[in-house]
Amino acid sequence: MKKSHTLTSLLNLISERANDIHAAVVHLNDTYIVEDRPAQKQPGFPRLIATVRMLRQHIQNQCGADKLLVVHSGDFLGPSRLGTFDHGKTITELLNRAQVDFCVLGNHELDHGVAALRQRLGEARFRIVMNVTQTPDGITTEPFACWPNEQTPLVALTGIVGKNAQKDFKEGWVFVDCKDHIRRFMESTQPELFRIALTHCQRDEDRRLRDAFYDTASAVPNNSVLMLGGHDHDIDWHEYDEQPMIFKNLANLQTIRVLVLLRTPYEYEYEQAGGALVTATDYSHGFVHYKLTYDDFEPAADVDKRWLDEALAPLKSKSDEVELHDFSEASAAGFDVREDSIRTSQTAFGVMACECVRRQTKADVVLLNSGMFRADAILLPRVRREDLLDTFLFELKVQEGKTLIKTSVAVLDGIESELVDKLLQTGLCEVGNGAYPQVVDSRTGRGGSCRLAMPLYALKGDNLDSCYVSAAAQYWGCSQQEAKARLAALIVSEVSVIEAMTAHLAQVEVPDIAPPQTTQNVIEQIIAVLHDFMASFDQAMDVANVTPAEYARRLQSYLCSDHLIAGDDVAARRDAVRGLIRALARDGEVSQKETFAEIYVLNRHIKAHKKTYKGLYDYGYLFRLAARGIGGWDG
Repeated sequence: MKKSHTLTSLLNLISERANDIHAAVVHLNDTYIVEDRPAQKQPGFPRLIATVRMLRQHIQNQCGADKLLVVHSGDFLGPSRLGTFDHGKTITELLNRAQVDFCVLGNHELDHGVAALRQRLGEARFRIVMNVTQTPDGITTEPFACWPNEQTPLVALTGIVGKNAQKDFKEGWVFVDCKDHIRRFMESTQPELFRIALTHCQRDEDRRLRDAFYDTASAVPNNSVLMLGGHDHDIDWHEYDEQPMIFKNLANLQTIRVLVLLRTPYEYEYEQAGGALVTATDYSHGFVHYKLTYDDFEPAADVDKRWLDEALAPLKSKSDEVELHDFSEASAAGFDVREDSIRTSQTAFGVMACECVRRQTKADVVLLNSGMFRADAILLPRVRREDLLDTFLFELKVQEGKTLIKTSVAVLDGIESELVDKLLQTGLCEVGNGAYPQVVDSRTGRGGSCRLAMPLYALKGDNLDSCYVSAAAQYWGCSQQEAKARLAALIVSEVSVIEAMTAHLAQVEVPDIAPPQTTQNVIEQIIAVLHDFMASFDQAMDVANVTPAEYARRLQSYLCSDHLIAGDDVAARRDAVRGLIRALARDGEVSQKETFAEIYVLNRHIKAHKKTYKGLYDYGYLFRLAARGIGGWDG
C-alpha cells in the first residue's frame, strides 16, 4: 500500500538524519474509541499498532537502535461503552500492544473506581509519571523518569495533572503544586536532555505552566522542553507563541503527533510567494514534528483486528444496530456532537435530545448539560440506538455482563419560572465547558411556576456543574446545602435521555438553528478590532527597544483605560475596541450587573475561540484588558 505524503516525509527525514536522532516520540491523548470508524476519521488501535510497529522497524533499520518512544497524556479507561463494560481491560491491552512507554493519568481513569484502576495498572506495561506524593495503596507512580534508562538518558519525562482534572481524584491522592513540581523536575534533570512534560490540563492551565518552565530554564537550550498535553479534545495544532511549545491531539486518534528529536537544528528549504528558495531552521534545538491523520495510518494486521473483534463481540447487539430514523434529507452532513461545538452553542442534535426529553416528561423547559454528550464526533444522519449508547455514556450500567440503561434526568415540578430563567442564564454563561446547556423552552409566559427537566448530577452541587446549585442558592438566599434539598424536594420523576430519544426521535424534526450572533460575527468583529489595535500598538512601540516588562506595562496602561495616549492611530483603534465592547454589553443602557454579565459571556466566547490560540495574539487576554472598568469588569 502506498504511504501518504506525510508519512513518506517522516520516513525520509528519519533516513536522512539517522545519525542525529535522539528519539522519535509518538504522542497520544484521550483515546477510548478503539475500533476503526472511517466516517468519524478515527483509525482505531489496530491501525495505530501497525503504524507504531512500522515506525519502530524503520528507525531500527536506519539508526541501528530502537529509538522510538511512545507516550500518552491521559484518559484511556473512559469514557466509553467498552470501558463501561470491561473497566478498561481491552484498552489497556491495546496500549500494551502499541508499546506505550509512559503515561500520565487523566481524570477519566477514575471512572470505574480505584480498584479497577489498580487492576488495570497492574496489567499495564507502561509507567505512570505524575505530580503526586501519595496514591491509594497498590498504585505506583513516579515523579520523573529517564528514557531509555537512568544510566544513558536521552529524554527526561514527567507528568502533570492540572487542578481542573484533579477534582476527580478523591481520597488517597495528594498532588504537588504544578509549578513546584516543574521546578523540581527542571532542577533534577540534566540540561542537555530533552525534557517532555505529559500534561492532563485544560489549555489555559497548560499555557500558564509555561512560566514555571521559563523561570527555571536559563541553562536549558531553547525548545529542549516539550509539553505534550491531553484533556482538551478539540486541539490539533501546536501552540508556538511562547516557549515551551504545546502539542495536543484530537480525541480517539483522529490525530496523533510524531516528533523527531535531533542533536542539531534541522534546516530545510521552502519557497516564498515570489518563487525564491529560502533556507530556514526548524526551531533552535532540533526537532521536527508531524501530525498524522486518518489516511496516514498503516493498514491493520489481521491478528490485531481479529483480537479486537473478539474483545468487542460482547458489546454487539442487533437491537443496538436498529435505525431509529434516517435524517439524510434534512441533515445530510450528519450531526455535530464534537465538544468544541456542543459546549459553545446550541446544536441540532442537542436540541433534538432536549425535545425528545420534553415529549417524554411533558416538561416546559429541558436543560441538558453538554457534558452529558460524550460522542465527540460527527454522527451519521441515519441515527441508530448504538449512536445514543456512544453519546450518553453516563447512563450505561453493566450488570451480570449486560448493559442496562439508568436514568440521568430529573423532572422538577412546581419550580418558579423566574428561577428557571436564572438557571438558564447561569448555564449559558458557561461557554466552553460541560456545564453549558442544550435547551428547549416551550413556555409561552415567564410568570408563575413550571415543569423543568435537567441532569440529576447538576443538582448535587459537588461537581464541575455545581453552578446551577449555586444559582439556586443565590436566588433563594440560602446555603448550597439547603438549595440542594429544596431542588431535590421538587423532583417528581426521573428519565433516561437514551430511552426518551429511542421513543420519540422519529417524530422530531431537525431544528433550523441560526448560529448565535455572539458565537460568530460579533466575536470575529471583536478579534478583528483587537488585532488592528495590536498591529498599530506594536508599530508605535518600537518593540525591539522595549523590555518585555515595559511592553506589558504600556499595553495594560493603554488598553485598560480611556485616557489619552500617544499616537492618534493607536488611540483611535483602542477607542474602537472599548467602544465596541461597551455597545455589545449595553453599558449605560442596562444595569451594571447586566453589563457585567454580557462582558462575562463575551469573555467566555473569546477565551474559547480558536483564534485566541492559533492567531498572532492572545485575544482572550487582550479582551480582558480592553473590558477593564466597563460594567465593573476587572479582568
